[in-house]
Amino acid sequence: MYGGGAEKVALTLRRALEGCGHEAHVIALESTSHYDAGAERQLHFLRTSPKSAGGGRAYAKQALELRELLTGLERADGRPFDLVVANLIHSQHVVARAGLGNDWYCVHASISATLAHTLRRNPLQYWRQRRQQLILNGKRVIAVSLGLERELKESRWLKPASVRTIYNPFEFETLRRLAASTGERLPTEPYLLHVGRAANQKRIDILLEALRRSENTLPLVMLTNHPDKVARLAKKFGVAQRVRPVAFRQNPYPWMARAELVILSSDYEGFPLVLIEALAVGTPVVSTDCPHGPAEILTGALARWLVPVGDAGALGMKIDEALAASIRPQSAPILAQLDAPLIAAQYAALAI
Repeated sequence: MYGGGAEKVALTLRRALEGCGHEAHVIALESTSHYDAGAERQLHFLRTSPKSAGGGRAYAKQALELRELLTGLERADGRPFDLVVANLIHSQHVVARAGLGNDWYCVHASISATLAHTLRRNPLQYWRQRRQQLILNGKRVIAVSLGLERELKESRWLKPASVRTIYNPFEFETLRRLAASTGERLPTEPYLLHVGRAANQKRIDILLEALRRSENTLPLVMLTNHPDKVARLAKKFGVAQRVRPVAFRQNPYPWMARAELVILSSDYEGFPLVLIEALAVGTPVVSTDCPHGPAEILTGALARWLVPVGDAGALGMKIDEALAASIRPQSAPILAQLDAPLIAAQYAALAI
C-alpha cells in the first residue's frame, strides 16, 4: 500500500463496491502503507514476508497465506468471494499461484514503455521484468485505459485470454469536499504543482528543466514520497530557489484546488489519476502526451495542453501559455464516465 495510483484505486473501488451493497476487501502483500490504514475498512495485510531468504519474491508462501486468509473470510461471512482482482505485478503472481476462482488481472501502466525504459538502464533487469509479465498470458485482463487495452491486444508476445477497459473510479463529491478543507498550511503565493512519486517514469528531470526554461517565476510545489531526492535534483538543475518539496499527503486535494496549474511530465502512465483529480477540483493541467491516458482525458479544447514526451522546452512554453489562458477544466467530457458507483457496477458485472 505505497502511495501510488493503483493502491488508491484499490481503496476507492472497495468503498464504491461496499456502497453498492457488496462485501469487498483489500488485501496487501506487505504491511507498509502510506495511506491511513486505520481509516480504511476491510483492509488486510499478509504476515508472510514478500521476500524469500535468497532475496527473491516469496510468491508461493504468500499464495498459501492468501488462500488461508480468504478461506477464513469466506467462512466468517458464509459465502465465497465472487470476484478477485489482482493489481500490480507481484500481486498477480501471488493470485495466479493461489489458484483462485474468477480472478482478473488489472494492468495500470504501459508494459511496453516500462520495459523500454528498463532496457535503457539495465538489460538484465529488462529480461527479468519481461518474464514476470508473462503471468498475464491466458488471463482475463482489465486495462485502465483504452490505449492500454489496445497495447495489450496488439502485443506480439503477451497473449491474455481477454482484455477489457474499465476506467479508474473517482469519488468526486468526497474529493471536492476534501479539497475545501482548511487543515493544511498552504502557500499564500500562487504556485505550480506536481504530484507523484520520485520515480524515473515521472521524469522529474524534464519537469525541472522545463521550469528552468519557462518565463514565469512561480514556485513549483512537489508532493512526493522522496522530498530529499527532489531537493537534490532541483539543486542540480539550478532551480532550488523555486522548488518546494513536500512529503506525501493523504489529502492532496487542497493543494490541487489552490494551484494555478497541475503538471504531469511522465514518460508513460496507464490512466493518470492526478489529471482527473485536478480537473475535478477546477485546476487546469498541462501533461506530456505519454502512453497511455492523457490523450483520453484531455480531449476537445483541452487537447491543446498536451506536449510531446521528453521535450522540456515544449513543456516550459506550454506552462507559460496555460498560465495566460482561460481554461474550463471541469468541462472535460471524461469526468462523466468515472464516478465511483458507475465503475463499481462494471466490476460487479464481472462476478460469477
